[in-house]
Amino acid sequence: MKLRHYIVAGILVILLMYVVPYAFLQGVKDVSLFTYWAVLSLTWIIVSVIYLYRWVRE
Repeated sequence: MKLRHYIVAGILVILLMYVVPYAFLQGVKDVSLFTYWAVLSLTWIIVSVIYLYRWVRE
């Protein structure tokens, strides 16, 4: 993954963190909003660790 792809993916994740809750998860009373943010955040952390690990090894 190149730096440009990583930056675009980061912007996309930030947009998803705001667009999906306001568009689809508005007014939910259970933990689905928390679960959505937790899964998306954990996924981005894993992607970042893999990207940084590969970048350091170059």
